[in-house]
Amino acid sequence: MGRVDRSDSRVEVRSCTECELAVLRELVPTVDDVAGQHYEQQRAATATFLVCWDGDDPLGWDSSSGVVASASMPGRLSLRASS
Repeated sequence: MGRVDRSDSRVEVRSCTECELAVLRELVPTVDDVAGQHYEQQRAATATFLVCWDGDDPLGWDSSSGVVASASMPGRLSLRASS
């Protein structure tokens, strides 16, 4: 996907992998496992699940399934809002 260099940080947006899903579940847990739902839609080829990373820190996510990231990740970046 895309990569932006900002001084010493590397911001990257890419499709979520199974390993990254485990990181999201650990660092940004949600009651209804929103990240897991997005990932399953991506596996079923009914959506694309994009995650924005600054190194190992998830900044936000969005899915073409229509659920906005900021609703499930309060205080995090909504990719949809930034485009």
